[in-house]
Amino acid sequence: MPKYIRFLKYIHFLTRLLIGTLLLSGCLAYAAEPVRGGTLIAVINPAPSVLSSAINNHFSVNAVSPNVFDGLLSYDKDMNPQPSLALSWETAADGLSVRFNLRPNVKWHDGEPFTSQDIRYSALELWKKLHPRGRTTFANLVDVETPDPLTAIFKLSQPSPILLIALSAAESQVLPAHLYQGSDPLKNPHNIAPIGTGPFRFVSWRRGEFIELARNENY
Repeated sequence: MPKYIRFLKYIHFLTRLLIGTLLLSGCLAYAAEPVRGGTLIAVINPAPSVLSSAINNHFSVNAVSPNVFDGLLSYDKDMNPQPSLALSWETAADGLSVRFNLRPNVKWHDGEPFTSQDIRYSALELWKKLHPRGRTTFANLVDVETPDPLTAIFKLSQPSPILLIALSAAESQVLPAHLYQGSDPLKNPHNIAPIGTGPFRFVSWRRGEFIELARNENY
């Protein structure tokens, strides 16, 4: 092969390498500097039937509803509990109670205040009775005491080692007691038009076409 052809091939290789490096550098720089705003469009198949995993925990429901609702806790990559609706928590020495100190000034998307009564209703009426895994996870939960609006105390019949890893927004969603009490939770209209405390609020759902969520500016 003539030397000038080899030289041209070498220049072509270097050019492609340089372009690739510049593109990668640009992508990394972009990734390091997130931009607020914009629209994310995601395809979910099959379509969810409702928008609360407390009612139906199918994966398609969990693809949407944790954006609208919060859990008591969140978790890091090693599944260590992190604050969410609960700022702090403490398990009694005998393992028979867990005290959650709740985040103040949280509001539901309809403007009503979030309180410990929402935790009590969700835990006793939804997680224990309706959620397929919750019936096992919360089998030892006998009551939720609410001495004040920002304190919820889980009372257990015996210690529950799984409890503190089952309180995420996907697994154990906190639903608004003021919209669910006195109704059949399986038929409540807010199952398809949810009111949560999460980072996104429900806007509309055109079945077979789209579900629209918008940023919760007060999150």
